[in-house]
Amino acid sequence: MRITFTVDATLFDVRDPEFAWGHSTPIAVTDPTLLKMYGNLKCEESLIPYLTDGTDMEVAIFQVLSGGYLEYRFLEEKGEYIAVTEYSAVRDLTSKELDVLKEYTHSQWLDGVGEAFQQEYAEQTGYWPEVDMCAEVRVDIAA
Repeated sequence: MRITFTVDATLFDVRDPEFAWGHSTPIAVTDPTLLKMYGNLKCEESLIPYLTDGTDMEVAIFQVLSGGYLEYRFLEEKGEYIAVTEYSAVRDLTSKELDVLKEYTHSQWLDGVGEAFQQEYAEQTGYWPEVDMCAEVRVDIAA
């Protein structure tokens, strides 16, 4: 079973030396060239290991998953910028397990692995990828 969670995202330009978090509004990148250059990226740290710190159900889910990497993708043909995490499971997950995994993934995107990755990437490049915290998380399940 392959489980893919997708959500809208934005790439911000934070290179301006006058920019300060909490005091300035970052500028969203809309230029397709910049989105192609700086927007397609993958966090090398999987979200999966942190499931062991959670509930009994999260620990049970941990035992059947692989993958779990946060990626940002610019879909040039659609003009969309998204965040994606794909998991493979050795068995079908129940609807409750899927709901728990969806909520867990969303929270890791916003805090934890996702936040650490955003900060590191921004320090290296001057661009900050960010998940739209209010957008609906889409779920795709394939055999």
